[in-house]
Amino acid sequence: MAIAVAFVQGIDLPRRFTFFSADIPKGNRNYKAFVLFAIVALLCSAVLVGTMYMVQRLSLSFRWGLQVGLHSLYFQGSRIYDMNNLKSDEVDNVDQRLTTDLSLFTSSSFSPSIGASINQLSLAGSVIVLGGALQQVLAKGASWYHLILIFWSVMWTIVLFYIVNRMSVRTNSKQESEGEFRIAHARAVEFSESIAFYCGESNELENTEAKYRRLESSYTAYLPWVYAVQGLSFFLGKSSVIVAASVYALQSSCTPEAPPPAQESIFLLIMYATIMKGIMALINAVSMLGPAAGFANRVGKLFEVMDDLVFSEARQKIQRAGRILSNPNEIVVEHLTCATPDNSKVLFKDMSFRVKQGEPLIVMGPSGAGKTSLLRVLGGLWPFQQGTLSKPSTIGRGGMFFLPQRPYITLGTLRQQLIYPHQLENQLGTDDELIDILKSLDLTHLMFFEGGLDATESWSDMLSGGEQQRLGFARLFYHKPAFCIMDESTSALDVPLEKKCMEMCAMYKITAVSVGHRPTLIPFHAHLLELDGSGGCTISPASKK
Repeated sequence: MAIAVAFVQGIDLPRRFTFFSADIPKGNRNYKAFVLFAIVALLCSAVLVGTMYMVQRLSLSFRWGLQVGLHSLYFQGSRIYDMNNLKSDEVDNVDQRLTTDLSLFTSSSFSPSIGASINQLSLAGSVIVLGGALQQVLAKGASWYHLILIFWSVMWTIVLFYIVNRMSVRTNSKQESEGEFRIAHARAVEFSESIAFYCGESNELENTEAKYRRLESSYTAYLPWVYAVQGLSFFLGKSSVIVAASVYALQSSCTPEAPPPAQESIFLLIMYATIMKGIMALINAVSMLGPAAGFANRVGKLFEVMDDLVFSEARQKIQRAGRILSNPNEIVVEHLTCATPDNSKVLFKDMSFRVKQGEPLIVMGPSGAGKTSLLRVLGGLWPFQQGTLSKPSTIGRGGMFFLPQRPYITLGTLRQQLIYPHQLENQLGTDDELIDILKSLDLTHLMFFEGGLDATESWSDMLSGGEQQRLGFARLFYHKPAFCIMDESTSALDVPLEKKCMEMCAMYKITAVSVGHRPTLIPFHAHLLELDGSGGCTISPASKK
């Protein structure tokens, strides 16, 4: 465009830079050439926009690949539990790393490439267009003044790399603080009722503000580095032209008696300025990788912990003394010794018992004795150091099922609550069977919402604790497992409803392994396993209690 303007203004240009003769008088020149340059500019704009669009599509594709890889590791086996419980000391805020951090990492990784690509095209185009002038300069011999350009570029590259490194550390700290602050608010929402009952608003306010103060502190440490990069980028972008002009002035003889040729001055200045501006822009693009480096640290740490978890699982299968065997007919524990995951306390020593179909077992003992921990071992969530565990290997019909004190209420329809974790297309039985289960548990009022079984409501917010537990039993009776591990599953039910649920377990031939404190639960079990809290246990017929 600069060449076109020069042509219109009547400045004589070398033929190698024009598609027309420079000898034609100004008044007779063909302005179609200017139109040609305008068309070229439009085409360049289209290429620029297309490049930006494709970079964003590449960013989405990059995120898709990472997201699929992480999800395939995260939602496999019991790793979702391991990552959020057993590995919480190694990696924090897993949900934030899987969503926000991953999104920011992919977008920030590709955004510098847009500016870099544009400036590379500008740099390459300028060198090609001004190749004739470059040949003239090189024909006169390279000058040591050119080293000034190299020194200028290298010096600021080193400075920017240092700043980028510091900014990536601050980005990582800032994201950690963001996660802690978000979790504080999420917990306030989750336990809002309890907070209101306890009048604990002032306590929550203090805790949340403490998280925010840490977040503010991390932002305060982060901002100087961000604006240092922005200020330096602005300085380099503006100063590149001045540096280029200075280098040209130093190596060119310029006196009033012998001024440099106008053509040569214009083109050499354009060439130096464009090349310097392109190089500085490329260096600035590197500085934009600072946030991406911080996000890469958080996402990379997530990958490392997951890979280590996969390796640990494979290693445990080979090296661990404890064995897990498949047995569809009964649950057998033989000489089992188990400690907490951090090995700080031995929970069970040489424990042995057997649960046959039709002979339910209830586990009781003082608080902290390891009742819930035993259920985690039986469910395969916790490893154990010695012994053998034989149990059904399938989840659901004919296998095992887990019924916690607070059942998981999924997002979706009433039908999806009942058949979880089955998909809609994998539903077992008819809708009438689902309705009969709801009727038997006094949950028919849930059918009154528009859509019936296909009604979508905020179930976790609208259902009481007792309704949620009965919905958990409805899910249990839909799946009809041979064994069910129950952890305080009737704590929110009154005695008549508790009796109905346990009698229905017997009717559906579901053998329970229960943890409970109520004496009213004992008659529904054949055996009682009592833990003493010191690693020992005794087993006796429940009828004696």
